[in-house]
Amino acid sequence: MKRLFAWLREHKSGVAVAVALFAVWRLARLALASTWVLAGWDDVLGAGDWALERWPLVAAVLVAVFIVVFLTVRAVIPWLDRRT
Repeated sequence: MKRLFAWLREHKSGVAVAVALFAVWRLARLALASTWVLAGWDDVLGAGDWALERWPLVAAVLVAVFIVVFLTVRAVIPWLDRRT
């Protein structure tokens, strides 16, 4: 376990980027699927128009989620190491 924490400490930015990208990807998939079902879209054109009208807001939310997850993972790695 010590070797794993040493590796995580050494590569904490890379690990944080990977975890944050995964979280953003999953959130984007969930949001798209939920919006599709809730809006009752049965055609791709309606979804595309909606997305084009709101893309700056969606992009800003995804960037904010990325930043929060990235900073959280970077902060948790040293904390986990100290706990063991």
